[in-house]
Amino acid sequence: MISHPWLSAYTDHCYQGLHSDVPHGPFSFVYSLTRWNSRNFHGGETLMAKPALLRYFSEMQKGDSHEESGLLRAIPAQFNRLTVFDPRYPHGVRMVNGVDSLLDSRLVIHGWFTDPRPTLEGALSFQKVARPMDAFAAHVMNGVASLKPVSGLLSLRLRINKTGRIQSIDVLSSHLVDPMGALPSKPGLDSILQSSGVGFPRASSETRITIPLLFQG
Repeated sequence: MISHPWLSAYTDHCYQGLHSDVPHGPFSFVYSLTRWNSRNFHGGETLMAKPALLRYFSEMQKGDSHEESGLLRAIPAQFNRLTVFDPRYPHGVRMVNGVDSLLDSRLVIHGWFTDPRPTLEGALSFQKVARPMDAFAAHVMNGVASLKPVSGLLSLRLRINKTGRIQSIDVLSSHLVDPMGALPSKPGLDSILQSSGVGFPRASSETRITIPLLFQG
């Protein structure tokens, strides 16, 4: 689901300072309607903090650049570009200079993805998968929490064959981080995903389940 979208027009001297959006949802989006290639203004890029800024002292190496380009990513607001990102990352908009007309401004639709929930495709119904799906989710959340305290969203897709066995598990998206901004180890996460032992009912054909798991740290 998404929030009610906002339409924003950035004319001369408009900008957005660095900020984070918590707890609006697990992902923010910016959809650009800006005629970027024929624009008559300067600025207007979406600014996003790089990991080097979020983990400044732990990642700082002798001789590293500490200019803005090394700390912030600048994303042009090109027409028809959809930018999706973790809203906990500091982000903003570089000041626009050189345009007064709304029609020629930096024009974007923006908002948040909210309330992630499971989706189901295939032979099995929600009624039949509810109990094993809850057991699988509890196994993963308890296992990840045992590695280290994390927060963020982990989205998984389970492919269940017709015998009820989990055929494969794909990580569709993950922005889990611990208090120091580090990601959980991939081998540790893979081991947890493959060790659930959860089975599903038999069916006439395969079923695919997408499970979003929200961790609060």
